[in-house]
Amino acid sequence: MSEGREGRDGFLTGAFLLAASSAFSRILGAMVRIPLARVMGDEGIGLYQMAYPIYSVMLAMSTTGINIAVSKLVAERVAQDRWRAVARIFRVALQMLLLLGAGGAVVLALLARPIADHLVKDPRAYLAIVAVSPALFLVAVMASLRGLFQGLQDMRPTAWSQVVEQIVRVTTMFTLGLWLMQRSIEHAAAGAVFGAVTGAVAGLVFLGQRYFAARDELGRRAEASVADHVEPTGRIIRQILNVAVPISLASIIMPMMQFIDMAIVPARLQAQGLPYQIATGLYGQLSGMAYPLIYVPTIFTAALTMSLVPAVSEAKVKNPEWVLRRTQLAVRLNLIVAIPSAVGLAVLATPISDVLYREPMAGIPLLWLAPGVIFVSTQMISGAVLQGLGRADIPVKNLMIGAIFKLILTYLLAGTALGIRGAALATVIGFAVNAYLNTQAAANLQGRSLDTLRLSLLPSLAAVAMGICAWLMHAVLGARVGQGRATLLAIIAAAVIYSVLLLLSGGVKVAEIEMMPYIGRPAARLLRRLNIVRR
Repeated sequence: MSEGREGRDGFLTGAFLLAASSAFSRILGAMVRIPLARVMGDEGIGLYQMAYPIYSVMLAMSTTGINIAVSKLVAERVAQDRWRAVARIFRVALQMLLLLGAGGAVVLALLARPIADHLVKDPRAYLAIVAVSPALFLVAVMASLRGLFQGLQDMRPTAWSQVVEQIVRVTTMFTLGLWLMQRSIEHAAAGAVFGAVTGAVAGLVFLGQRYFAARDELGRRAEASVADHVEPTGRIIRQILNVAVPISLASIIMPMMQFIDMAIVPARLQAQGLPYQIATGLYGQLSGMAYPLIYVPTIFTAALTMSLVPAVSEAKVKNPEWVLRRTQLAVRLNLIVAIPSAVGLAVLATPISDVLYREPMAGIPLLWLAPGVIFVSTQMISGAVLQGLGRADIPVKNLMIGAIFKLILTYLLAGTALGIRGAALATVIGFAVNAYLNTQAAANLQGRSLDTLRLSLLPSLAAVAMGICAWLMHAVLGARVGQGRATLLAIIAAAVIYSVLLLLSGGVKVAEIEMMPYIGRPAARLLRRLNIVRR
């Protein structure tokens, strides 16, 4: 039984669409922060930041795992033509998320005062925490709908709802933040964070419309599907929790790793004789400047994992041979993005830090962190494969092992002459251990290697040539057009050079380019005419 092109590569279109919507949302969110900071000042932004991370952690713990679990279970039932089971899984998941979302919203609202007074130690954060609490309920309902559509391997509703949600969110943030600033800073912060609520309402309305438009078709498929036994509610709940709980635990481990840095790095730097002001500044360069940059390239990886989990789940049911093909395809596409990103961040670490933060010294930890892009993205892809194969527990165990390595090495290396470089290196090694363990586990479950080294060859060669050209261009142009323009031109040139080299070497195929939504087919036609890309 051969796998057709649509079945083999169809999830790529959804991944590209999700990546585009995620990139748009992040860019829009970052852009609105600039005028908002000017209006509200550092105090207002500080109050906003006290409320939003608490909401984000509770949201990740309550909905992220269930969303992925629903997509996995739905994909498996669709592959078996069990559409009645699909409807039942969705109803049970929706009920679970309604309870979790409502409970989380009530708990957050009730605990807003003690959180403001004792946890963040600023009573003015109370209004912002209360203002964001209803979003927990709304986003939980959205998670069930997104899980359903992702399980059906239709990523368009999720992608477009993210765009709608973000547009409404940032509009509310700026409008209410500006308007309520006339009353007080705490009211302005509450108004800004309330954008999470209005954005969730908009996203939910969009998803609801798409669901009701598709409901009749889902009903017809259920009537025409194979005879199916009714799964008990308790069994469905257990199946959802078996996938969701490990994923939710994994979402806690990453903040714990950041807490490790906060607790250890400044203290170990001070143990080397550095004043606490300098130690704190170096820690800020690592955690507040370098870390965010290495996570930017993972936007595409995160989108790819959302498509990969249901794609692997479906393939496991229909034909296990397809799992390896889809896995290797995802690994290759991930490396195509991750490897040049790591090289580019390493080669241009100092000028990028200077342009973005006016702090060229942040380029030191960024240089040492840059290889982590490859490992963290590989860990995400291999983790998604394991989740699709029904072993969501393995990525959590491996993540904990990686965190232990990071903990030990951070303590040892940050206290040596390496200093902040040692802390960055410890993080990279932790990611590498996690990526290796995940990749080996995925290969063992499938009985065949994922061929990560072979698949990285062409991207690596192209990325090295790209890095040399980018470094030379920046060195030549820096004194002539200024550091900012030279950095921008070097990045653009690097992207063009890498893309051309990859196309000429066959690292990207025309069929994969066609998978890109909206622009893929015209781009593929142009490349065919130029005869510079392999079929």
